[in-house]
Amino acid sequence: MTNYLHKQLELNKEQVDKMYQIQLQAQRQYLEIQPIKKTDKEHYALKEQSLLIDTDSRIEMILNENQTIVYKEMVRKKAAEERVRERREKYPQKTEK
Repeated sequence: MTNYLHKQLELNKEQVDKMYQIQLQAQRQYLEIQPIKKTDKEHYALKEQSLLIDTDSRIEMILNENQTIVYKEMVRKKAAEERVRERREKYPQKTEK
């Protein structure tokens, strides 16, 4: 993920180092909440959402103004794609016979 963001946002070396640390911490936190997923899906979803918001906030803090604009657009686009995918899974297209 750090390499992808490095290319998309044209990060400098200091930003890459910070981004790597942010991604490592997010990955550790994500692994910590995995046991909750099987026992309490609603609580898990809240924890996951909180983790995503926190990670996005920390990423935005290390970006300059132009990089922040590009990053927010990337996040917005990904969220839209996920909503479309969820709807397709929830309401699959009926096939004609």
